[in-house]
Amino acid sequence: MIQGLLLDLDGTLLINDMQTFIPQYYRAVVAKVSDVCEPGVFMEGLKLGTRAMFDNDGRCTHAEIFE
Repeated sequence: MIQGLLLDLDGTLLINDMQTFIPQYYRAVVAKVSDVCEPGVFMEGLKLGTRAMFDNDGRCTHAEIFE
């Protein structure tokens, strides 16, 4: 059983072409949640939550901001 998933999305550990990675990552995540959430609604929420984390001024944790 997988108990955790670690991603290096900021490129600090691995060299990763984000232009290639991100579309494939989004497709894979949408495929996993498509039976419980409409893909367009999910993607909009994912993008809004992610953008909010980038704009986080440090007053809240990323988890709080994303939620």
